[in-house]
Amino acid sequence: MTRSLRRRCIAVGVPLLVLLAVAGTALAASALDPGFGNKGIIETPLPPAEAEHVRDSGQGPLIEALAKSRDGGIVAALGSAGETPYFGAARYRPGGALDKSFGKEGFAALEATYRGVSGEAEIEALTMQRDGKVVLAGYRHNRSGHAAPLLVRLRSNGMPDRGFGTGGLMAPHPVGKGAEVLHGVAVLPNGRIVAVGARNEHGGGRPAAVAIAYRPNGKVDRSFGNGGRALFAGQGGGYTALRSVVLLPSSKLLAAGYRDNHLFIVRLLPNGRLDRSFGSGGEVTIDLSLTGCCPIRAGLSLVPGGGTVIFAGLPSGGTKLVRLKSNGALQRSFGRRGVVFDRNGRRLVEPGGLAVQPNGRIVLVGTTVRARSGGGQPKFVFTAARYLSDGRPDRSFGEGGMSFQPLGYNSIGTSALASPDGRVLLGGGVQAASKSGFDFRLLLAKIHS
Repeated sequence: MTRSLRRRCIAVGVPLLVLLAVAGTALAASALDPGFGNKGIIETPLPPAEAEHVRDSGQGPLIEALAKSRDGGIVAALGSAGETPYFGAARYRPGGALDKSFGKEGFAALEATYRGVSGEAEIEALTMQRDGKVVLAGYRHNRSGHAAPLLVRLRSNGMPDRGFGTGGLMAPHPVGKGAEVLHGVAVLPNGRIVAVGARNEHGGGRPAAVAIAYRPNGKVDRSFGNGGRALFAGQGGGYTALRSVVLLPSSKLLAAGYRDNHLFIVRLLPNGRLDRSFGSGGEVTIDLSLTGCCPIRAGLSLVPGGGTVIFAGLPSGGTKLVRLKSNGALQRSFGRRGVVFDRNGRRLVEPGGLAVQPNGRIVLVGTTVRARSGGGQPKFVFTAARYLSDGRPDRSFGEGGMSFQPLGYNSIGTSALASPDGRVLLGGGVQAASKSGFDFRLLLAKIHS
């Protein structure tokens, strides 16, 4: 699979093949929570040693995923924005200040803790356990492109949980055939960890979407699925992977991704078997008429009162939103027979994260592109779009349902998290010019309900 725009556009000097001139204004002040950070926005510089590392590589990390702890704190998973691998975590207090009691000055020092792995690792997802521990999921790869699942568990203070795997880390060495990556993670009430991703995503062998279960100590739980894994093989006709997973109130698992370039959703019982009451034998496949290589991302969020919204990023740019009923059937009153298509040129070039507010409104964060004044390379802009529960743009939000935040030299949106009070946290990254060239900062924003 080729790397997505999300992993290329914040790198210094990377050309864009498709230029979109997107009209818009800065995120309206009324959309931001003034009690959060600086008028609703937080730009967080990295610790000096890590800032120097990413500055030299010309690339910076992004907030790949967000989660809330019981005390209202915010935990962020930090992943790479470019070809140089990076993984870490940060924690913020409810008001937006870094929580200095977490790790080292608010950052989990994973680069230093796992030196033998950090240069090969990518983090893409996180979840919080009931006891406050943080689980990060991704993959470890080598120069040959082979990959292995990666899990890290931190205590609530940001230190590695030594009772998990080896020193808090589960990271087998990458192998050839059967190489696997993880893109999403959830924790069941009994402490079992289930992560989803793909087998052979990076080439070689038959592709398959995969769900893997781990015991609370980090070992693969072989009572789940078939020997610890549930596999959903593709037929070789396109990209196949599960990209996101959520835990349902029933303790069942709902996961979304692609199989042979079709949107693919499965519902699993806690033991890893398909829930036959969902869709067709536990599966839903939707033809989105995707063309070109590799859909770029997919995510899902539960709808208050039942049902699910899924987003699919299109290879040529743009987004499709799909809404399902609790039984897996399309919600025909949503958009056009259950699907909303936001075309390239009006909406996000690449979606990053999805959240559904308690009132049913849907918030999608990602990146748009606009021309710079005076020419030159295009500018990447952190962007949020909001939709009504029936899929129509929420025209009370920003400009016709879209809000733009053109911070720094470039800015990117990658993650979203809804709060019970209706506010939504948005995560991403900012590339800012400095005397030394460019500085890279984490970006966190909060919008009103």
